[in-house]
Amino acid sequence: MDVGHLPLFASNVFYLKADIDVEPIKKIDTGFVKAAQYTGEQVGVIDTSKPNFQVLDQIPDTKKALLEIFERINYDLLRYTNKWAISTSWITVTEEGLDGQVHNHRNCFYSGVFYFDHYDEEGIAPLEIMTPLQYHSSYKLQRADDMDNSPITLAEQWVIPPEHQKLILFPSYLNHKIGRQIGKKPRYSLAFNIIPVPPYGVADSQALDLSK
Repeated sequence: MDVGHLPLFASNVFYLKADIDVEPIKKIDTGFVKAAQYTGEQVGVIDTSKPNFQVLDQIPDTKKALLEIFERINYDLLRYTNKWAISTSWITVTEEGLDGQVHNHRNCFYSGVFYFDHYDEEGIAPLEIMTPLQYHSSYKLQRADDMDNSPITLAEQWVIPPEHQKLILFPSYLNHKIGRQIGKKPRYSLAFNIIPVPPYGVADSQALDLSK
């Protein structure tokens, strides 16, 4: 049959190899967000006892470079006229046998992950991103193909493996997690969130710059 197909209303996930100096990131050795041990109710829980959620403030040149990449993608593809800022940033470490919990980032617009380490070992935990459409249906149905053979337009989950200097940018409303770390070497990544800078919105839904 001659059938048209409109894969409408995409959640745009961007990825690229970012030409960013990774050495300043590697020098940071405290304030990591760590995956918790697999014990009872602690499965997949994040240990945030002493996290640093402003880690990019220690390396402002890196912060500027990451934001400039998003600003260029926005200018070329998303086409929003707002100004942007990185609100939070942290380094995540995932050790052998652990993973992260499923979560998203409220009060944020786009989220980013930058892989500054080398990931040559087998079994390095991927980034797993879940479809937001699962909440719009009352049915849980099975398809004939497994995830590896399904087209991206039908995906309920997508897996992105780490690569040195790979930068991933995705809408902050998407649920995601770090997969299980099978490799023996700890897996490090830099994560951050991006927000629009006020003013934005229109009429009775404006967000104004209250600092003035």
